[in-house]
Amino acid sequence: MLLGGEAVEREDNGMTRVHNHIPVETDALVGRMEQVMPKFQHVVKYVLTQIQGEDRLTLQQLRSLRAIAGSETGMRTTKLARLLKIASPTATRIIDGLVDRGLVTRQPDVEDRRRIRLVLAPPGRDLLEQYEVALHDHLASRLNELPAPHRQRLWQSLADLETILRDPDDTNG
Repeated sequence: MLLGGEAVEREDNGMTRVHNHIPVETDALVGRMEQVMPKFQHVVKYVLTQIQGEDRLTLQQLRSLRAIAGSETGMRTTKLARLLKIASPTATRIIDGLVDRGLVTRQPDVEDRRRIRLVLAPPGRDLLEQYEVALHDHLASRLNELPAPHRQRLWQSLADLETILRDPDDTNG
């Protein structure tokens, strides 16, 4: 079996070992993931705070900005809620905060004037770009501290992580 591109073998005692002799027990991996994942969120919050101070965007607001930015014609609140896997009233509260900050606008839908579309306002686009550059620079500087073989192993591990964390509702793979 392959894990992160490395040979994995099952031992008689039920443990799994990668060829570099690191034990790979499912419970240990789950525990490690539970420790590491919040640290990434902390880095995101740190970068947002560096840009905006304590009145920074929430992670849900940031995810919303990213989703809206990815839609060429704007996005309905119900679609945003589905993408973020949150209730529509929660999405509405998030959007209200983004509208109040002038980062998102509500515009009439050209196909159905009874509906509105969420569109990224220029300040929202600027803030998102500023944030993404800052996060990239921060992570790149940290990653450059690792030797190249470790970065390669991390790349493969992230691909594996993406595979196991796939959306169970996604039928495309």
